[in-house]
Amino acid sequence: MAKDTIQGIMQEVDELLETPGDLENLPPSQKHCMATHLLTGLESALRHLSRGLPEGTATFNYSAGTQLSIKVQKRGDGNVTLSLNQANMQLNWNLAQKSAHRGPSVVGLVSTPGMDKLLAEAPLVLEPEKHVALHGTPKDSLLRVSHVLLSDVISAFLRSKNTQNLRSPVTFTFSHPLVSSEPKREVLCVFWDHGQNGCGHWATAGCKTLGTRDGSTTCHCTRLSSHAILMASYDVQTD
Repeated sequence: MAKDTIQGIMQEVDELLETPGDLENLPPSQKHCMATHLLTGLESALRHLSRGLPEGTATFNYSAGTQLSIKVQKRGDGNVTLSLNQANMQLNWNLAQKSAHRGPSVVGLVSTPGMDKLLAEAPLVLEPEKHVALHGTPKDSLLRVSHVLLSDVISAFLRSKNTQNLRSPVTFTFSHPLVSSEPKREVLCVFWDHGQNGCGHWATAGCKTLGTRDGSTTCHCTRLSSHAILMASYDVQTD
């Protein structure tokens, strides 16, 4: 029953992202709000429904490229890896196990490549230290940042929804088009921050870019949300 319901929800999301219809005519800020509601609603539904799945790993693929991989297990040691076409996630199984919960633990990973239609022109917020670290930008200069989405958008979830400050990092590896290393350009690991207004923005806090090589970028994140790789271009202008 849970599997059939998950299949139905994922199929609906896949079809919506493939042909967004009137959503594509909305102003960018409203698209970002829609994306936030869609991502949070999907994560919440999958977190609850996956408790009804049998133990093991299940992978679901849909026509527009949407994918879902879920691992259900009662007890486990060491690392667990979930892999999709363009991304994988590795974490210590202890992060998924909560002593207060009865029943099996759950780790899930969803790829929604069509989400880029709703997240175009989304703002990017860099933590203050990153502003300073980028080429030693002085305080009286303005750092203008433009960016493009390089990878699929993936969403990670556990049975617990308290995943904002994990005690050990989760490793994400994304496949994406090859990029050339140029001054004032940087590949960034980012997550989708829902923000106070519920419309959201890309952010880097809590995610560290370990490196990019041969069309693949690896990240360490101490939070779980929706994640992606951006190519950011910086233009430093003195006031």
